[in-house]
Amino acid sequence: MGCLGRRLRFYNSRSIPNGFIIKAAAIRKRQDGWYVSIRIEDKTVPDYAAKPLTEVNKVIGCDLGITKLVHLSDNHQIENPKFLTNKKTKRVLKIRQRRVNKKLKGSRNRKKSVKKVGLLHKKISIFLALMYVSTKSAGTILEKE
Repeated sequence: MGCLGRRLRFYNSRSIPNGFIIKAAAIRKRQDGWYVSIRIEDKTVPDYAAKPLTEVNKVIGCDLGITKLVHLSDNHQIENPKFLTNKKTKRVLKIRQRRVNKKLKGSRNRKKSVKKVGLLHKKISIFLALMYVSTKSAGTILEKE
């Protein structure tokens, strides 16, 4: 599929702790290299048990919106990250894509320009993923209160 006959260097950024089992692995090729994501499981952590409705004393409703990312029923709002719709980002992406289009197909300079466009797309996706994680963590903080 991906790396036919290629050798890839591997950097073990984090070791797998003792007692954990590898459940799945995903190999991805991005603009700046290859990445391996490993899903692990720890049998010592108990499963999450939901509380019965009689023990719940506060419920917070949430609504996903356009102007604000999340509206909560306790009047808490989380801003919508408009990174992709940001004027500067749109302009930079437009310029980089235009530069790719002007290059001769198959040339080394076109490949370099394509890589720059891909890196910008990666930067946007990382930013959006971080915003998604931060809104999820804000929701869990509100649940604990």
